[in-house]
Amino acid sequence: MLEPASYQKSHRAQCLDRCPDGGNNIGVPQEERALISDLERRLAEKYSALPMDHVTAVVRHAYSQFQSSRVRDFIPLLVQRRADEELEELSVLQPDLAAVALDDMGVTDLETIAAV
Repeated sequence: MLEPASYQKSHRAQCLDRCPDGGNNIGVPQEERALISDLERRLAEKYSALPMDHVTAVVRHAYSQFQSSRVRDFIPLLVQRRADEELEELSVLQPDLAAVALDDMGVTDLETIAAV
């Protein structure tokens, strides 16, 4: 059954309204972004020996790898697994080696991945 044009237009507007960050991540549900933010907080608590910036960078890097995924139901879980593995490895390294590892991942500037 086809939806009326007015419904289609209002539904599209609602989808875009879920992205109050000026159009970044259009189509990414606000709930997903909230889950990723919560994940950052939980992993920062778990890996409290690492600087918060490192944890944020790893989570956002993992999240960016799913940016173009069409099926988004399991993205928070997949991000958690990838980030947890990476943070586990970083937590056993000395702080200066952890910074080098982040640099090797291409994570040199949080602003680069902040749009994720």
